[in-house]
Amino acid sequence: MVTLASEIDPDFSAKATANPSGNDKDLKHGKQLMTPKERAEKIRRIAKEDFVNHLLLKNGESTMLTATERLAIARCAEKAVTCEACSKAQGLCYLRFAPACKKMAHDHPVQDPDESKAKLLTSIVYAVVNNQAKLDDKWYKDVAKDIQKSGMLDAYGVEGDDERSFVLACSCLAEISIISAMARGFYLALRLLADDEKEEYVSFLPASLDNEASIAQFQPLDITKLVRTTQQDDKIAAAPYYSARSIIKNGSEWNKLSELARANLPDLVMDKKPTIGVQIAPETSTFFESKVSAFLYIDKPLEFMNVAGSLDRSRFCDSVTRLDIEVLAATVAETHNCAF
Repeated sequence: MVTLASEIDPDFSAKATANPSGNDKDLKHGKQLMTPKERAEKIRRIAKEDFVNHLLLKNGESTMLTATERLAIARCAEKAVTCEACSKAQGLCYLRFAPACKKMAHDHPVQDPDESKAKLLTSIVYAVVNNQAKLDDKWYKDVAKDIQKSGMLDAYGVEGDDERSFVLACSCLAEISIISAMARGFYLALRLLADDEKEEYVSFLPASLDNEASIAQFQPLDITKLVRTTQQDDKIAAAPYYSARSIIKNGSEWNKLSELARANLPDLVMDKKPTIGVQIAPETSTFFESKVSAFLYIDKPLEFMNVAGSLDRSRFCDSVTRLDIEVLAATVAETHNCAF
């Protein structure tokens, strides 16, 4: 059971309200402090407007997946956590889980006319949403090979399993994984923010999309032409990665990117960063770090890990304390055995 700071110290709420940031500088400098209601509305807006528009490529994004495919993945991820097949597989070790996941009859599979592609996408979504503790570099590389064989890279004119094909497959896998994580996260956030807990949840995602229109506006991105070179070091990440110096600015692929990606990608790409694997999907990783981080704390990891400090109350309401975050992180780490 998670214990909140207000349960440990009955007077904590009063103290936080009097000085929400724990630092008088915020009050002296006249910084606008965020209320719980304002933060809730911000989360709703990012989910229902920003994320949906990004998902449907409304801002001129250039990606590997069409808007129709991205929506299908998000709708699958939204309901994935209730999957009975995944619940029964919780006790399986990795060696048994990996092949089993591909054969599971998941409750809400990805909808796609290509049955084999739908099965592959479904297994990836459910693995990311429900079974992250069982995923490792072998799973990652095996799934990348599955994508190489699936026909999803045919538009890029690649054959076999050469280096370029692998990099493109990793870019596709990163896009699928980030969309899955964001869709599931927003689903949970909106459920928790619901005014009536008993009210039946209605998806915040569109029910369907005109596939022909989706394909017509689609601008496929080739990551191997956006950067001069990619690197791979299993000591850093199983995924290929690149540095900001490798980005070919003003090239054909760079000009395809959305304004948000062009403005933020160079600053977000770092040679040694735990999330380095997802940067291989520029548009979706940039959206995640630039927009979703607006209500998380992952964009300032060193500040977050400074447990003696205080949260910035211009960004975080006083309904959450650093102690709450530490207790929750420890609980999640213990549950998933991830040694946080």
